[in-house]
Amino acid sequence: MGIFLRDPHFVFGNDVVDLFEERDRSAAFLDRYVRKICTDAEASFLRKEDDFEEALWKVWALKESAFKAVNRRDRSRSFRYRELEVQPGFHAVHDHGTGLALEASVFFERQSRFETKSRKETDCQCVVGIAWSAPAEEDALLVSWIDHVEEEADLSREVREQAASILRDLEIDASADIVQRRPAPDGELLPPVLDLPYGEAPVSLSHHGRLVMTTMHLDTSVERYLKHWQDRPTLRDGRRIFFLPAN
Repeated sequence: MGIFLRDPHFVFGNDVVDLFEERDRSAAFLDRYVRKICTDAEASFLRKEDDFEEALWKVWALKESAFKAVNRRDRSRSFRYRELEVQPGFHAVHDHGTGLALEASVFFERQSRFETKSRKETDCQCVVGIAWSAPAEEDALLVSWIDHVEEEADLSREVREQAASILRDLEIDASADIVQRRPAPDGELLPPVLDLPYGEAPVSLSHHGRLVMTTMHLDTSVERYLKHWQDRPTLRDGRRIFFLPAN
């Protein structure tokens, strides 16, 4: 599989929250949202965070990421918010449905100037998160790319185009159609994969508001390609790398 890793025991998921979309939420709305998605333990530690609203979106991003991860193992799962419990510190998610312990990484990012394809500048704040099953392979990286797209864009198409653009920078000929969701025997769609010439590889996609995000599970040999994105703001948490949009 070259730089792509395909371990059936290793699952991962991602999520991005465009906080521009969530601006001006009332305190009453946020309180209702906590009651809707959070366990009592999550609600308790959220109230102790310095920035309650930022912490709440971190919890949401990790729940969404964790659900995408566990859904790769069990497609029968529905998204029951409280079954996926984010732990204090935001470094782990416990799946009460299966007992699976997931590791996690999440960031709040504020950039005052984003540049879009039309060269229009705009402000943006976001939360980006990933969750994955432990243990991860020692020679593996989880690499995520976050990009800003035009308002009113077809986000589903844009995130597939983003994945294809990344693959081209990795010297793999690709169009948006390389991202596939195969039908299962029951007619439901399986989680997305990259339909590579030498086999399929898992990929996690997310979009919200004006942002799209792609995450891939890659061998550390991919490091030689990362120069393609060296001009972008970068967050690194051990073997997790987040490439943010260029300023």
